[in-house]
Formats: sequence, C-alpha cells, structure tokens
Amino acid sequence: MTAPSHYDFLRTLLGAAEAGFFPGMLSYITTWIPASRRGRFTAYFMSAIAISGILSGPLAGLTMHAMEGLLGLKGWQWLFLVGGLPSAAMGVVAYYALPDSPRTARWLTPREMTIITAEIGGERKAK
Repeated sequence: MTAPSHYDFLRTLLGAAEAGFFPGMLSYITTWIPASRRGRFTAYFMSAIAISGILSGPLAGLTMHAMEGLLGLKGWQWLFLVGGLPSAAMGVVAYYALPDSPRTARWLTPREMTIITAEIGGERKAK
C-alpha cells in the first residue's frame, strides 16, 4: 500500500465539496416548488443526474485521450481542469445569482411571487 499523495487529498476535498450538492438541490426544490408539483421536479433532477452520467463518460474519455501530454499535463489532470473550473465558476455565479426564496426573486412578477409564497406558506402552516 502506498502513502496518500496530494492528489488523494484534493480528491477528498472535491468529494466533500460535492457531498452537499444533492441535499442542497432538494432543499432548493422544497423552497421553490409546491408539494403538488415537487415530485415531478425531483424526478427531473434525478433524471438529469443519470443523463449527465451517460453524456459525461464518453466526453471524459475523449478529453483524457485528446489532451494527454498537452502542456505537460496528463489526461486526467486536463479532465479535472476542463470539468472542474467551469463547475467551480458556475457555483460562484449560482451563489450570487440565485435568490434564496421566491420573496427575493427580482425576476418574478408580484402576482407570481404572491402565488408561489402563498402556496408554499400554506403547506408549511398545514404541517
């Protein structure tokens, strides 16, 4: 058995960062989608996970093969950069761009905000 490398440490950090995505998305769906439609949106989200796996596998293989040795980096290192940097950037954008709740969404009309908050608020009162 070999000693852990700094790559093992980075992979562990990546896993820890990804661990909160799934429950975070379910929480976000709960905040925005009324219970009567929540199952459908959860199914869309779960289906997107499977579809992304189907699409990303071949793309990852192509990336690692095509970029092997470019600028002195191995294919898997390019895969981390090509896949990780845009994801990290979008995470920062999402943090600042996505509102916390329908009440703080500037893009909803007042009528839409009232409908969504009333429906979700009514569900919470019923609990």
